[in-house]
Amino acid sequence: MSAERLNVNPPATATYRLARGLLRLWFRVCFPRIRLLQIETMPGEGPVVLVVNHPASLLDALILIAAFERQIDCLVRGDRLRGRLRGFVARAFGMIVYDDDESNRRAALEACREILAADGVVTVFAEPESRKANEPPAFAVSAAALALEVELRHPDLGVELFPVHLYLPVAPSLATEVLIYVDEPLPAGQYLRAGNEQIPQRARVLAEALDRACRQNAFRLPPKEFARLLADVEEILRADLEAEWAARPNWKQSAEGFRLSRFVEESAEQLNALHPGRLIALRESLDRYHETERRSALRQAEIELSGEWLKSPVLRLAGWAESLAGLPVAVYGLVNHIPIALILLATGLLRRNDRRSSTAVWATRGLVVLACYALAVAWCGRHFGRAAAGYYAASLPFSGAYLWRYVWLVRHRTRLLLSSARAPLDTRTLARQRKEFITELNQVRDTYSEFPGVAPTAV
Repeated sequence: MSAERLNVNPPATATYRLARGLLRLWFRVCFPRIRLLQIETMPGEGPVVLVVNHPASLLDALILIAAFERQIDCLVRGDRLRGRLRGFVARAFGMIVYDDDESNRRAALEACREILAADGVVTVFAEPESRKANEPPAFAVSAAALALEVELRHPDLGVELFPVHLYLPVAPSLATEVLIYVDEPLPAGQYLRAGNEQIPQRARVLAEALDRACRQNAFRLPPKEFARLLADVEEILRADLEAEWAARPNWKQSAEGFRLSRFVEESAEQLNALHPGRLIALRESLDRYHETERRSALRQAEIELSGEWLKSPVLRLAGWAESLAGLPVAVYGLVNHIPIALILLATGLLRRNDRRSSTAVWATRGLVVLACYALAVAWCGRHFGRAAAGYYAASLPFSGAYLWRYVWLVRHRTRLLLSSARAPLDTRTLARQRKEFITELNQVRDTYSEFPGVAPTAV
């Protein structure tokens, strides 16, 4: 795709509004809610440069177009708009595209200057990049130089630069809103009038201020939480290495001294500034892993504290046999005693009351149970005969007593037997979640840490 402006002239206001209305309708049906924060800082007219602290894509540009009431023109790299459909959508909204060709970049920047001179809004996106220490990023330098040149040509316009922070939910995150935060403006005129430096030096000063504002992403993880995330990532990677090496016979290497590489830490820091939604998705994945790990540890602790019976194959087999064979008897007793329990509950006899004598309460409960037994036996005798009623009468107290026994069995034996049986499954689940997290981590690193000259390596 050519890197010149897709529409030489801005799209007609009516056309733009119609396309934006269709876009908003599509977002409302198929996309999370978009919420603008601190939009009152952006003026309703005048030249504005929106500096979005997020890597550009067609979807990001469409989100901004749908969110803002003013018509905005997005500056996007041509490799992000490949394909006929993307090109058509980009043309409909008058996007400006560019590539690495110098003449092409100049043409795109000139188109941006014309838009700003006409009191328009231009959007510039951040990009992951490798740069020297104490050097502002290229996107900040370009945005600053663009604003200062327009301000120099048209002193009365009052060009303002607005850092914009995006929070985009990323699966498997449970967040349901896209958040757009408009930061405080940086007036280009103030930097143009400050000092006697040439435009490049003034652009650098403005770019440094813009970079500082962008790095203070409203949605980034705070330092303590970010440090905890890196520590958890290091821990889960170490656990995966230990599990993998433990499965190898005669493997003597230890993961005790394992540390995250500086490359991974710098990638995470850049990701925290450019796309914190990715880090929050990683944080949530880690939280789910730790919750699984916690439940597995609790079950393991219960197994270890259960006593010697769980270690005996005979007692374990007896527990399984009674749990399975006694289930029909327990269900039979439950069905017969549900009406009795409902009556006791309705009359308040199941509630604890210190004012009443416990002997009287238990005596009353016993009378209610016997009365219900008598009614049930009479009903059975009327419909199935006296012989069936006799067997039924004998089974009622037995099934009731065994129901109490079975409840104890489930709480103190069957539950522990099930926990013991699922211990290997817990181990496999934790290993699977670790692998899924590491795969997600590698995808994030490769997507948002594409530094020139640095080849991706496995974490």
